[in-house]
Amino acid sequence: MTTRTTGVEETTVIQREAASVLRPWEEMAHKPRSFWSMALYNIRHDWLTMAAIGLLLFLAVISLAAPWINENLLGVDANEVNPEISFSPPYITAYIRWLIGLDQEGKAAQLMALWGGTPHWLGTDQLGRDQLARLLYGGRISLAIAFVAATITLVLGVTLGVVAGYYGRWVDDLSMWFINTMHSI
Repeated sequence: MTTRTTGVEETTVIQREAASVLRPWEEMAHKPRSFWSMALYNIRHDWLTMAAIGLLLFLAVISLAAPWINENLLGVDANEVNPEISFSPPYITAYIRWLIGLDQEGKAAQLMALWGGTPHWLGTDQLGRDQLARLLYGGRISLAIAFVAATITLVLGVTLGVVAGYYGRWVDDLSMWFINTMHSI
């Protein structure tokens, strides 16, 4: 025995099925998220990544503020040569030993007297220049090199991608061959 449905009943059944297929987000607990929102969510909830980003930002800020830090906080010039104090040990170790009470012979005071009252926290190099001051200025150079390299890579990559995408075929194959060869080297 077969049952027959009228056209109206059949239409409503199809509409209900289509509505459940076409609008699944109404049944979801959360709205769908974009790729970028998921990536940012994962980065924000990964403490190690956030710590690394924070450290990199801190190093970038102190490197960019090197002239102010050297002049106002350290009181030294990065290029000032003083051969009398060449290869001086770091003051930070003597200071920590003095702070916790392990400095029996007064090494921290001896270093301060030798340096004329200006601490060299990471010591001095072979010409008597402050290592921390030079390290801060070196960070500025490293940031500049990284920025220029990223800019050049971006410009070349976008240009090569546009040319390969526009012409396709053998131009795309040639550009991919070149890129793969450079990666293998």
